Amino acid sequence: MKMRTVKEFLDGAKELTLLIGNKAFLDSWTSTSITQEQIDNHKGKHANYGWKLGPRDFVLDIDPRNGGDESLKQLCKDLNIKLLPTVVTPRGGWHIYLTIPDKFKDYSFKKSNKKYPGIDFLRQGHQVPIPGSTRDVGVYKWYDEDFGCLYQPMAEDSLLELVAYNSREVEDFGITSSSHWSETKVREMLDKLDPSMPYSEWLSVAMALKNWDDELGRELFEEWSKDGET
Repeated sequence: MKMRTVKEFLDGAKELTLLIGNKAFLDSWTSTSITQEQIDNHKGKHANYGWKLGPRDFVLDIDPRNGGDESLKQLCKDLNIKLLPTVVTPRGGWHIYLTIPDKFKDYSFKKSNKKYPGIDFLRQGHQVPIPGSTRDVGVYKWYDEDFGCLYQPMAEDSLLELVAYNSREVEDFGITSSSHWSETKVREMLDKLDPSMPYSEWLSVAMALKNWDDELGRELFEEWSKDGET
């Protein structure tokens, strides 16, 4: 089943990477393209494949162990939308595959929203194991075992607005504009930004906080950036 699914992703112009379990096998996987030969020769226990999310790909990773199932119900209720699982994960969670519409193509997205614990909002720069991948605790499977396939409906605007930000918001956190902000204002701005943002933007935030208050700024930066993947 896994190789059939590999072909489905490749035929759908999706890029894959090599995994062991759910972890990347290659250190530089985000910038390394794998060959068909590498795919064919990737063998061994829990030798899996990850879907490298592209600029229009958006995946909700629901973890019930951290309250993700209840958060998903609340999210759908709050936004009056319906989100159907695409993949069941080995620990009883779900991946929900979606597409980012054109109007959000230049935006970046935060990985989480504090109101909905147990939900990760994944986009370009992340990977998810494809169905058929295995771990010690189980297998990634299509939610619909009979008709499951690579299908990505368009994400609702209201969903993306929960976690979207653009480069202008980083610019608003600039060295000059932040110099007279209160701690409350700084914390409010940091809450809007994703610590997994591109390095150049992440560095701009660090410089702005240092300029704002050398000691407290460093503390807030470390607190904010610890959840990032930069």
